[in-house]
Amino acid sequence: MTSAVLHRRIADARRYWRAYAVWGFCALLVAGLWSAILVQSRLERARIIETADMANTNLARVLARQVHQTLRGVDRLLDQIATEYASSARKLDLGEFAVRTHSLQAPYYSLAVIGRHGDLLVADYPIRGAPNFRGRENFEHHRTNASTEAFVSKPRRTTSGPNAGKWAIIVSKRLDAADGGFAGYVSVAMDPFHFSRLFAEVDLGPNALQTLVGMDGVIRARLSGGTPSAGQDMGGNPIFRGQIALKSEGLFHAASPLDTERRLYGFRRVEDYGLAVVVGRTEATVLSAYWSRRILYYALGAAVSAVILFLGGLLARQLLRLEKSQRALRESEQRFSKAFYGSPIATAIRRLDDDVLLDCNPAFQVMLGLRREQVVGRKVSDINFYTHPDARRLILEKTQHREPIYGLEVEIRNEAGAISKLLMTVDYTRLDGADCGLASFVDITGRQRIEASLRESEERFAKAFHHNPVALAIRRLSDDVIIDWNPAFEKMFGYRRDQITGKTVGEIPVYVEPGQRAAVMDKARRGELLYGEEVAIRDAWGEASHVLMTVDYIVLGGENCALASFVDITERKRAETALREREELFARTFHSNPVAMGIRRLRDDVILDVNASFEKALGYRRVDLVGKTVGELDLYAAPDGRRQTFESSVSRNPIRDVDVEFRTRTGELIQVILTTDFLVLGGEDCALTSFLDITERKRAEMRVEKALREKEVLLKEVYHRVKNNLQVVASLLGMQSREVKDPEALRMFQESASRVKSMALVHEQLYRSGNLAEIAFSDYLAQLVEHLIDTHQPLSRGVPVRVRAGALRLGIETAVPCGLILNELISNAYKHGYDAGAKGKIELEAVRLDDGRVRLSVADDGRGLPEGFDARHTRSLGMRLVVTLTEQLEGELRYASDGGARFEMVFQPEDREARRLAG
Repeated sequence: MTSAVLHRRIADARRYWRAYAVWGFCALLVAGLWSAILVQSRLERARIIETADMANTNLARVLARQVHQTLRGVDRLLDQIATEYASSARKLDLGEFAVRTHSLQAPYYSLAVIGRHGDLLVADYPIRGAPNFRGRENFEHHRTNASTEAFVSKPRRTTSGPNAGKWAIIVSKRLDAADGGFAGYVSVAMDPFHFSRLFAEVDLGPNALQTLVGMDGVIRARLSGGTPSAGQDMGGNPIFRGQIALKSEGLFHAASPLDTERRLYGFRRVEDYGLAVVVGRTEATVLSAYWSRRILYYALGAAVSAVILFLGGLLARQLLRLEKSQRALRESEQRFSKAFYGSPIATAIRRLDDDVLLDCNPAFQVMLGLRREQVVGRKVSDINFYTHPDARRLILEKTQHREPIYGLEVEIRNEAGAISKLLMTVDYTRLDGADCGLASFVDITGRQRIEASLRESEERFAKAFHHNPVALAIRRLSDDVIIDWNPAFEKMFGYRRDQITGKTVGEIPVYVEPGQRAAVMDKARRGELLYGEEVAIRDAWGEASHVLMTVDYIVLGGENCALASFVDITERKRAETALREREELFARTFHSNPVAMGIRRLRDDVILDVNASFEKALGYRRVDLVGKTVGELDLYAAPDGRRQTFESSVSRNPIRDVDVEFRTRTGELIQVILTTDFLVLGGEDCALTSFLDITERKRAEMRVEKALREKEVLLKEVYHRVKNNLQVVASLLGMQSREVKDPEALRMFQESASRVKSMALVHEQLYRSGNLAEIAFSDYLAQLVEHLIDTHQPLSRGVPVRVRAGALRLGIETAVPCGLILNELISNAYKHGYDAGAKGKIELEAVRLDDGRVRLSVADDGRGLPEGFDARHTRSLGMRLVVTLTEQLEGELRYASDGGARFEMVFQPEDREARRLAG
C-alpha cells in the first residue's frame, strides 16, 4: 500500500468518524450478545453431558448388581449339584434333580457333570455316544486353576443336548478329588440373551448400547438399538484395554468399534465373575433437546443482531449522507475555483447592474496584458479593449436582455496594442445575490492559420489522390456510398465516372466471392485496418483479377470514410501458381520416382530429403536420414567413391553413371550407378543425387560371364575333339587308301580324306581362335592351300596357288561349306587343268564386296573347261558337291573357260547367320 493511499484512507476515517463510531458500537453489541449465547450454550451442553454421565454410572451399577445376583443364583445351583453329586456316590440323576429343584427354568438350558478326563458323566438329558469336553474353555480353565470360584465361559453354540445349536454361556465350578487334585467340574448352560432381555427393561433411547463383556474382551451379551447379540471380540480396542480392563468402574466418550456411533459410556465391574457391564447412550440422543434449544437461541440472537445492525446502519447512513453533502459542496467550490483560475481559456465575471469586473483568471490577464488589480473593480468601458464599438454595443444589448452568447467572433486590443481574434461566449449566474455575466474568450488567431494550412493540405491530398498510379477510392461508412475515386481506379475496374457516382459498393459487383465482401465490410464496421488483404475482383468487362487491398479510415466533411487502395497482383499470382505447380511436379516426380533420389545441402553436407526408393534401397527410414550428414551415415563403402563425390560438389561438376559401392543400414554392400546434379532450393546450393541398384545385374553379368567362359572352354574342347576325330577319320581314310589297288578307288579315298581335312581345319581354327563363333577366313585359307599343295605333290610344285583374301571373318555354318567348295575347286584345277611337270598358277580370291556379300573365286591357266560343260549335270561327285553347297549357302555359282577355268561363287553370309541364330 502506497503512502498516498494510506493518507487518503486516514483522511476518510477522520471525515467519517461518526459513522465509523456507530458501526463499531453496533459491532460490539452484536459481539457481546453472541459471546453470551455461545458461553451459555457451552455451559448447558456440559451440564447435560455431566447429567448423562452420572445416569450412565448409576445404571451400570444397577445392571452390574442384577447380573451379579443372577450369577450368584447359578453359583448356588452349582454348589447344590456338586454336593448332591458327591453324596450320591457320583450317581446323581440330574434329570430328576432338575425337576425336583425346578432348575431348568429360564435362563438355564441344561445341567452337566464333566469328569477329570473331559468325559460327560451326568446330564439332565439322555447322553448319546461318549461326548468329551477336553480342550473346551471351561475344562482347561478348571484343570489349570485350583480356584473353586465359578467361571463364566465365552458365548458359543451348543453341540449336544436338547438345546443343541443355541447360543449358551457355560457357568462351571471345579470338583476336587480327596487328595485335592482335579476331579472334573459341574456346569450350567445359560441363555446369554437373558442378560440382553434384562438390559431391554431400561429404555435408553435409540441406538443405545448395553454390553456384558468379559475381561478377556469377548462380549457375553449385547443389546444395541433393541437388537441382541453375543460373541463379538473387543479385546483389541484401545478403549477396552485402557479403561474397562484396568478400572472397576468409570466413564468415557468414544465411537463404538462395532457400529462407529459416538456414545457416552459408563461401566461397572461385576464382582467375583470377571465381567463388566457397559452402558452407552448416543450423543445425538443425549443432546437432542439441547440442539433444539440451541437453534432457538441462535435464531433469537440472529434476530436481535439484525435489529441492532439495521438501526446502526440507518444512523450511520444518515451521518454519511450529511458528510458527503458537505464534502460535495466543498469539492464543487474547489472544482469551480480550480476550473476558473486554472483554465487556459480567458474568463472574467462582471456584475450586470454596474458593468464592474468582479474577477478574472490569469488567462484573461495575459490576453489583455494587465495585472489582476488593474482589472478587478473596474468597468469594462473604462478598460475599453473592444476594437469595434458595434461589438461592444451588441454585447451590452444581449446582456441587458439576459440572452446567452455562443461563439461570437470579436476583435480585442491588448495593452500593447496588438489585435487578436477571439470567440466570445457569455452565460449568466448569481454571486452573492447579484446578477453576473460569465464571459469566456477563445483565441482563434492560430486556428485561422491552421485552417489555411488545412486547405493547402487538402489540395495536396487531392493532387496526390487523383494523380496516384495506385487505384484509390473513398467510400462513406454510414451508407457505403463511393464518394470519390481516382483515374487509376477507373482504369483498373473499367467503370466510367457516371457508372459509379452515387453507387454503393454492393451495387457495383467488383468482388468475385461474396464472402470476401462480407468479411471486408465486417472489418470496416469494427474499424479494423486492412493491410495487403488479397481479394479477387471482377472488372466491368467481367474479367477476374487478383489485387492487394489496403483500407484505412479518414474523416471528410465530418463523415467517417474508408480509403481503399488496390494493387494488381494478377501476374504475380500467375507466376506463383506456375511456381507451385512446378514445385508440386518436382515433388511428385521426386517422391514417386522408382530411382532412389536424395537432396543434400552443399555447405554442410546435410541430407534435406529422400524419396521412398532411397529408403527402400538402403534400408533406412526417412527420419533416420533427414538432418544427418553423409559422413555420419557412412554410406560409401570405399573412400574413393566418397572423395569423387566431394570433389564433384566442390567443383560443381555433375557426375554421370559412375559405379559406386554403398553400405546399407544392415551393413550389406550394394553396387549402384550414381548420378549427381546441382540445383538451388530455398536459396541454398544443393546436390540432387540419384542412383540405381545394379547389384543383381552385376551378379547376373558375373554369372553370364562365368557361363560364357565355361561355354568357351566347352566349345574349344568340342572343336578340339571334332578336329581330332576328323583327323582320325582322315588318317583312317589314308591308311585304308594304302590297301586299295584300284586307282579310281584310291582317288576317291584321297578326295574324301582331303574333304575331311578341310573340315578339320575349320574346327582347328575355331579352337585356336579367341572368338568361338567365327574364324579369320584368310588364316584358314592359308592352311587349306598348304594342305592341298602337300596333297597334290609333285604336280603342285610347278603350279603354286596365289591367295588374295581380305580381313574376312565367317561363322562355322558358312566356313565349312566354303572350305569344302574351295577344296573341290582347287583339287579339280590340279587334277583336270595340268599334266605332270606342267607349269602354271592357280589364283584363289575371298573378298567382301561393297554390298556386304562375299565372293569366292578360283581361276587357273590350265586346259580350261570341256566343251558344253554344265556344273549341274556333271557326273563328277566333287562338282555336284560344289553345286549343292552353293545352294545351301543361297549363293550364285558362275564359271567360265577363257585361257583356263574360272569358278566364282557369291553369297550373303550375314542373312544366313542371322537366321541361324534366330532359329
